Amino acid sequence: MNKIKTIISKLLLVLITIGAFSNCKNEKKGPSDLELLSILQLLSGFSLPGPKPEWTRILGATSGGVQVKSITSDPNSNVYVTGQAGGNVDGQNITGVYDLFVSKYNSSGSKQWTRLMGIAGDQTIAYGIASDSLGNVYTVGETNGALDGEAFFGTPDFADRNFFVVKFDSNGNKQWTRLLGVTGYTSASSVTTDTTGNIYVTGTSISGLDGQTFSGGGAGYFIVKYNSSGAKQWTKLFAGPKPTGITCDLNGKIYLTGLTSNMTSMDGVVVNGTNDAFLIQFDANGNKTWTKLTGATGKDTRSNGISTDSSGNIYLTGSTNGSIDNQVKSGGVLDLLIIKFDSSGNRVWTRQVGFTGNIFAVSNKTSTGMGVKVGRDQELYVTGFTNGNLDNQTHSDPTSDRKNLFLTKYDFNGNKIWTSIAGQKGYISESYSITTDPQGHPYLTGYTNGPLNGEPLAGSGSNLFVIKYQ
Repeated sequence: MNKIKTIISKLLLVLITIGAFSNCKNEKKGPSDLELLSILQLLSGFSLPGPKPEWTRILGATSGGVQVKSITSDPNSNVYVTGQAGGNVDGQNITGVYDLFVSKYNSSGSKQWTRLMGIAGDQTIAYGIASDSLGNVYTVGETNGALDGEAFFGTPDFADRNFFVVKFDSNGNKQWTRLLGVTGYTSASSVTTDTTGNIYVTGTSISGLDGQTFSGGGAGYFIVKYNSSGAKQWTKLFAGPKPTGITCDLNGKIYLTGLTSNMTSMDGVVVNGTNDAFLIQFDANGNKTWTKLTGATGKDTRSNGISTDSSGNIYLTGSTNGSIDNQVKSGGVLDLLIIKFDSSGNRVWTRQVGFTGNIFAVSNKTSTGMGVKVGRDQELYVTGFTNGNLDNQTHSDPTSDRKNLFLTKYDFNGNKIWTSIAGQKGYISESYSITTDPQGHPYLTGYTNGPLNGEPLAGSGSNLFVIKYQ
């Protein structure tokens, strides 16, 4: 009740102000767009519904399904998705138990090509994809075989895993493949490129990498730099956490994010919760500049996605079951978390959003951010999934545990502009990754097991979707 009174009071104040404006010389008939936006921003507890998708595409396999993990765009507004396929896809025949795939769509949603790569009897799974300024794309992940004839580190066809990097040109022609690993498990989770075409890969390894070992022994994470020709430039190893995303800014700084994975401290910084979200800045040579942790005592806080803007600010998204930076925790289990940092690692603002509505049982409601991307005009897009109402936007079946995808838009200062939820009652739709094209349009990709936005399933098992918004 108090919140409603506060909102009404603020609204009346704005209306009075607009009325004063209308009494001035050269008065206008009605409020301007800016004045209307002021009203909406004051109504901070509410969110406008987002725009309708421009198009939705669904892609499946003949058997075994497809699982998509990441999306990227090129300078010509094409988008590329990657993941794993358990059967033939788009007329391409599978080779292994699971093959990596890359599919390209143009800005109108027309599929341009699909490529599958694998090894008979083995598993090859892609987790990340990035593009460069020339329209080449790089996909990374893990394999347990000698992919593309490359030498395997360890014992192929066994429990050992190597990470891979594969480069395709914009026409889908494979340029080169690289494997790197040790006896044991090595996997790449994310990839990014810089303005000069270098490639940076991050992931985890169980016992060192590239002739190096982790300080203190055991497992840890890595960053490996390649040039555009696939020549390895350097490898950096660090003990500890689990990286989920990597990106570069326009000045060549490298940023890594993820979760602390049950550590008590990291780079001399004390971990607050059972897991904290981390952000690390590296220089262009892979040397750490600073480390920042975000968490709440006894709580689980994770970062799943990362993006930078043209001013060098960094944005993270993920989830928390605590209260971060005095944000109000919702009644659900997990809240969507969004944090902005400046280039020195100072937190600029934090936003935490969770379940809204009057459903009696809210104890199982979760909202998780999976991807974040800065648009052309420095606006911020965040995507993920929720099994309840979010920002007063209605879930397709809020009494169930099934997930709907969401897309929410913020301005540079953290003011929420709109939120959109999509899904079909009785089915699951989860968004995992987001990109924007040079015109600023956001594209989402993820998983669905049912029809979505009027598009039917396109194969057996899990299907991937690509959605473009205006």
